[in-house]
Amino acid sequence: MGTARKLFRLFKSFNEYVKIQTIRKGKLPDFEKNLQILARLAFLCYWFFDNLAVLVKVKFLTSFELKQMSRRAAKCWLAGIWLSILVALIELYKASTKQSQLLLSKAN
Repeated sequence: MGTARKLFRLFKSFNEYVKIQTIRKGKLPDFEKNLQILARLAFLCYWFFDNLAVLVKVKFLTSFELKQMSRRAAKCWLAGIWLSILVALIELYKASTKQSQLLLSKAN
């Protein structure tokens, strides 16, 4: 049952590609844009290796090892999570700075 559920996730990497294209067209500073793109690329790799693991598990592909694909997927997921946390912290810092500037301008 779990494997059948995973078959519905086979093309999730295309969603990440679309998100990367959207980020590229955005108006963020280069550092933040590159960081977000790296995070999305990590998740794209996660979905790719996860898809390979599913295809190995259902014996559609026989030339790869399930454990190796699962391990690579997990590493990519971890990298994506860490990069996303870093992006969120930067956004939080920017919001905090903007709020403090607004409070200072109201005080004057």
